[in-house]
Amino acid sequence: MIDYFSLAIGHGLLALMALMLLMRDDLDDDPALGALDEAITKERHRASKARREKQQRARSQSGQTSQTNTHGAPPPTPQTLGEERP
Repeated sequence: MIDYFSLAIGHGLLALMALMLLMRDDLDDDPALGALDEAITKERHRASKARREKQQRARSQSGQTSQTNTHGAPPPTPQTLGEERP
């Protein structure tokens, strides 16, 4: 009887400690990942801004500022929209 009781107390305390370790809030919080995510976000923003400026310069040099939309495609015509011309 004492053997089962001591085994239960030992294993119960081990299970309790494991549960307490797993339930910690800072277990999944890695500061290195936060800094890496911030750096990636800044790089994407910088690259996106550079790409938009490059496209804008190309459009202004070729004179197509009013002939294309923000995606670089020509504006839709009645034929591409499925409408008939009058």
